[in-house]
Amino acid sequence: MRLFSYLQKTLSEFADRHSGASWAFASGKKDIHVIKNWPNRTSKNSTSDKVSSNIAYRAGEIDSWGYMIKPDDPNLVTLEWIKLLLEPQTDVNDYHKNFNVSDSAQQLAKMRKTPATAVADYLGQLWPFVKAQIEKNVGGGDLEDTHIVHIVLTCPAIWSDKAKNRTLNAAYLAGMPKTRTALVTEPEAAALAVFHEDSDRNLLKVSALPNPPRH
Repeated sequence: MRLFSYLQKTLSEFADRHSGASWAFASGKKDIHVIKNWPNRTSKNSTSDKVSSNIAYRAGEIDSWGYMIKPDDPNLVTLEWIKLLLEPQTDVNDYHKNFNVSDSAQQLAKMRKTPATAVADYLGQLWPFVKAQIEKNVGGGDLEDTHIVHIVLTCPAIWSDKAKNRTLNAAYLAGMPKTRTALVTEPEAAALAVFHEDSDRNLLKVSALPNPPRH
């Protein structure tokens, strides 16, 4: 999921193992700002384009997410690859080929949580952090009070409508604006990124097609 907030734009990428976010203004020079200073329990100065898509629970409640999770804490239940569980069309046997996916599915069942709820929990940690980082950059108080924020989340091209709806519902539960949050497939997001980059560099030109020959 990429979080394109066209702050007017946040693009958020919530992928199988790692997530990322970038933002830009819809008007004027469209500089893309990639968030890199993700919370990290081992280093305050580390930077990375992406953050782990994991979330950990303690006694059924959210404990930590991303790089803040303590891998050696026996009292934590850490869920990985939860995005894959949003797609009901995928044969469940395919999940079991990946131990992490299978384990996350079992842990969710024990906690009586659905995949969409777990994804909402994760996005509920990621979105406030991303929003706070943007606010530090633009100033002026609460981002959604001072700007019209549009969020675009990426998803696999092969996902069913049910999986897409589950993703959007999870985003709404995480606090993303219902009327200004949308999905775009990962190939479409990549194509749009190239299009805008080339447009800004004046590498893309639009010309009229020649008239077809008459017979």
